[in-house]
Amino acid sequence: MKKKWFHAMVVFILTFMVMTFLYKVYGYAPFGNRSLASMDANIQYLDFFAYFKDVLAGKNQIAQTFSKSLGGPNIGTYSYYLASPFNLLVFFFEKSDLHSFLDWVVALKVSMASAMFCAFLYQRFRTTWEPPHGRALITLLSLSYGLCQYNLAQSSNIMWLDGVYMLPLILWGVYDVVSRHSGWKLSLFVGMSILFGWYSAGINCLFSGIWFCLELALKLCAQNKSSVLNRLKETGRCLGIYLFFIAAGVLNSAVLFWPTVVAMQNSVKGGLEFFRLADMSWIGQVSSVIQGYTLGATSSYGAVSLFCGSFAMTGCLSCFVSRNIRMKEKIILGVTAGVTVMLFYWNPAYVMFSLLKNAASYWYRYSYIGIFAILFMAAYFYGQYDLKRDASRIWKVGLTLAVFLLLWNYFGKTSDMKRVFYTAALLSFESVCLSLALSGIKGKQKAGTLFLWAVGMTVIGELTWSSKLQMDHYHTSDVAAYQNYVKNTQEQIDFLKDMDSTEMYRISQTSTRNHNRSINQTANYNESMAFGYAGLASYTSSPDDRQMILLDRLGYHWEGECMTIVNTSIIGADSLLGVKYILSEYPINGLTETEGPVESGTKKIYENPYYLPFAFPYDPSAYSAKAYNPFTFQNMLYGQLTGSEAEVYKRLAFSAERDENGVLRYSIQIPPGNYAVYGNMPWYWNIDALINVNNQYEMSYTTWLSPYVFYIPTEMKSEDSTAVITITASGYDGIYPGEEQFYALDLDYLQTVSEILRTKAEHVSRSEITNQKACFEVEASEGEDLYVSIPHDNGWRITRNGEWLKVRLFGGCMYSIPLKEGKNVIEMTYHLPGLWVGILSTGIGVLLTFLGFWIEHRKKTSSR
Repeated sequence: MKKKWFHAMVVFILTFMVMTFLYKVYGYAPFGNRSLASMDANIQYLDFFAYFKDVLAGKNQIAQTFSKSLGGPNIGTYSYYLASPFNLLVFFFEKSDLHSFLDWVVALKVSMASAMFCAFLYQRFRTTWEPPHGRALITLLSLSYGLCQYNLAQSSNIMWLDGVYMLPLILWGVYDVVSRHSGWKLSLFVGMSILFGWYSAGINCLFSGIWFCLELALKLCAQNKSSVLNRLKETGRCLGIYLFFIAAGVLNSAVLFWPTVVAMQNSVKGGLEFFRLADMSWIGQVSSVIQGYTLGATSSYGAVSLFCGSFAMTGCLSCFVSRNIRMKEKIILGVTAGVTVMLFYWNPAYVMFSLLKNAASYWYRYSYIGIFAILFMAAYFYGQYDLKRDASRIWKVGLTLAVFLLLWNYFGKTSDMKRVFYTAALLSFESVCLSLALSGIKGKQKAGTLFLWAVGMTVIGELTWSSKLQMDHYHTSDVAAYQNYVKNTQEQIDFLKDMDSTEMYRISQTSTRNHNRSINQTANYNESMAFGYAGLASYTSSPDDRQMILLDRLGYHWEGECMTIVNTSIIGADSLLGVKYILSEYPINGLTETEGPVESGTKKIYENPYYLPFAFPYDPSAYSAKAYNPFTFQNMLYGQLTGSEAEVYKRLAFSAERDENGVLRYSIQIPPGNYAVYGNMPWYWNIDALINVNNQYEMSYTTWLSPYVFYIPTEMKSEDSTAVITITASGYDGIYPGEEQFYALDLDYLQTVSEILRTKAEHVSRSEITNQKACFEVEASEGEDLYVSIPHDNGWRITRNGEWLKVRLFGGCMYSIPLKEGKNVIEMTYHLPGLWVGILSTGIGVLLTFLGFWIEHRKKTSSR
């Protein structure tokens, strides 16, 4: 036991040293301006880590927070992105140093993967790995797992790496179920895996079913003299234990997993897409699994890369030509290899291991299970008693594979033959040296040891090179810019909180970090979480559809079922939602620039003088109307709140024509007065247009990440004027003909309306709002409701004068609480839905796991 864990610790340190070497030499944080925080890590996860740091410091909360979109439960974000125990280390890093945090955690996780695979090998092949070569072979196989292609290619999706180091432990538990009829380890490790990251845990649990079949088949294969009946009994017994403790493992995690499941029901993204299983087609060419086994290869749709080094693949294939492995075992291993490959190329398997969702990016998020299978079969070969008998076959397998790899890629017209050649050369060299090392060169042990060292150094060098190539492909080079942005933005937010802390309000902004200003696009919509303020936007895999629909109807585009596009200020909508301050790089008619810090010399603080308080009484029955677009919808909402028609937006006349170059030109008539002008052109489908807005700015439109409503900068004049919008696209059939919308927000009238509603707010003598509690004292007239700018969620418990009551919704999202004539004390308390069921379920799971451990301990005690 001590030897196993000591060796695992050594492997952990070796892997960590390789990662540190790469960081230092190639300038990754904390040593340089590069980082593995690329793609979604740069867009989303850095902000999530900043938020989690605030949670650990007691400045924000997980159960319910106003920092996520309009406010709501964040348990789904936590359990999917942030639940890894390694993330607790963020407490020791500054928000401006999160690239360093992510890089170090990646190094820790891949090192943990090496260590856990080492422990698995000792447990699974406990009677083998004899000296003098055993420990060296274990070390090389473990390093091959930790530094495999997947771990560096998916390093930006850092939350999936927890599944990589938990997989060996879960499959260790499966082996114990089959070999010893002991299931408590399986239950423990499954529960831990789900708690650390349910997505990769789901992949691990699915694969554990395939692995159970493999281990059971190998066990039955070894019981040649057992009767059919006894084999059936053994199968049933093992299957029962496996299913029982898998279920117990899920129960162990229910304290977190069940509230997550409940929270995911708030969105269509939480549904499972079983219909995708009906497509029985094959994806790509199965032969691409060979072409993809090269240095620097990446996965794409229909072409997976399972690269984990030449040493691993040589051992895997040698398994099928070994003299020491029986034919029945080879057949079982071969079927397992075939099934594993099928998981990447048969659509139902692809959908199932993508957890019944359309995984249209980050291809083969589960490819580490294929790498695990390769390394297991290599271990099955290298872990034999008499490896010398097969020593001569290793170099033949290696050379054959090298030639085959060269020819296959050459005739397959692979673009980078140089890397293929290097891979083939390493295959040849390692296999020859390994054959010489294991054969001992006719009894010369020192020479054999020398060749084994040569193999070890070559394998480590190859894995380091492979990791470097993946890091070259998946990295960002903006660490210094990020640090500067975080410093300046945090100063702005802290300034606002210090200056204005008397009431609850929201903050919005027109640009973010990583904002493509040439086309006015960004996907960094979690900065309210990063900097700890109540905002509008969010980008997460666990959204709340009610909020997204409301924002979409107000003019903020709901994109991809997971984010809201907020790259301007729609003042009418912002005022309704209590947005008091806007951080913007440009002025907007109606907003007032305030003194305060300026982010990077461009983004200034603007105050919205029309914002509405978070709570005030109104008569819900006094006015009703219909809405046909974002502007009339806002007019309708203002009418409902004031009790009479409120046309804060006025439709503008315009003409449209197409010039000789095919450019669509709109001329919009702007009346004299105090207006903020907006446009919106509904579209059937994306046409990837470029829009020029009154010669003030350009942006992409009718495409991914583009907004609906856009601001049209105009000067306030005492006479009629014209604003011009031009659209350039290859075709205009995607735009609704005649449905173009151009409106002017009457700022003077909006001021009048906002003053009326603020007068109503004077009847609220007490207004206290925190993340999980709100309290209001209101003097109301008969038939009035209290409008509260808090979005609906099943976790809110609401009382009026101490009594539970049913509430209504305003705009399909915000609370509208019925009031009695006279004094009303409204109390809102948030309780995380599903928490108590989860706690009870976890208690049952822990009890079942402990029961399994106690029974095994009793058996051991009685057998002594």
